[in-house]
Amino acid sequence: MKDINRIRIYPINTGEADVSAGLDVFLKPSIEKRTVPLLAYLITGLDECVLVDTGMYEAAKGLRMGLGPHRTKQTNPEKDWDLIEEIKKRGVKPEEVKHLILTHLHYEHVCPYYIKQLPNARIYIQRKELEHAAAPIGKYFIVGGGTFFYDREDIKAICCDFWNRVEILDGDAEILPGLKCILYEDTHTPGSQAVYVKTSKSTIILTGDLVRDKTLNIDKQYPPAIFYDIRAMEKALAKLKKDGNIFLGSHDYEVLKHKFYPIE
Repeated sequence: MKDINRIRIYPINTGEADVSAGLDVFLKPSIEKRTVPLLAYLITGLDECVLVDTGMYEAAKGLRMGLGPHRTKQTNPEKDWDLIEEIKKRGVKPEEVKHLILTHLHYEHVCPYYIKQLPNARIYIQRKELEHAAAPIGKYFIVGGGTFFYDREDIKAICCDFWNRVEILDGDAEILPGLKCILYEDTHTPGSQAVYVKTSKSTIILTGDLVRDKTLNIDKQYPPAIFYDIRAMEKALAKLKKDGNIFLGSHDYEVLKHKFYPIE
């Protein structure tokens, strides 16, 4: 393993979305709109380069899923929102990304357009997540395009175009020394997973959408609004708080105050 003190986790913004502030806290409805980022994370300093989630490119998916306007590199070409270009700016070639961990398969976390440009990346997905993405509980919901935020074309690409690169996980798994995927069943999605990165001083947890706002969801332990089982969500937040020192979510602009983590 490389020097653990050189591990760096880079947040990469691939766009932004205007969504309800009510998504941050269960049973606190709000008509207020918040603009949130669409984040992916590049991890260097381990034996091999790792990417966690991809963000999104096709901005129209946001409206199709029943949410507010989304803006990505596709619609705002002047912005530094291209995942591949941002990876290169961190000194990594796309072909050097050897592992792509998808925290879950909602439309703003899995992007075939970007995955095609990561030819050597193994793709890690929890079995329960893929099963439910293919046959979602929310099939008949009005929101989520009738799929509860799973895009059918994304799932088709995973199961067809990229299938020879997919690694199906059945629970917790160590991907590299110092990096683990931890399954949190029936939380934000049936097969959501968090990514734990162990450094010499910290356990950094990339939470996906288990955490939308650290203060609300970790410090105060208020569950976010989208989940499958409230008790599973409460237990997950308690475990995350116990396990981690630094929490990096997928839709929190506070994360972008720093170029990388841990902060030197």
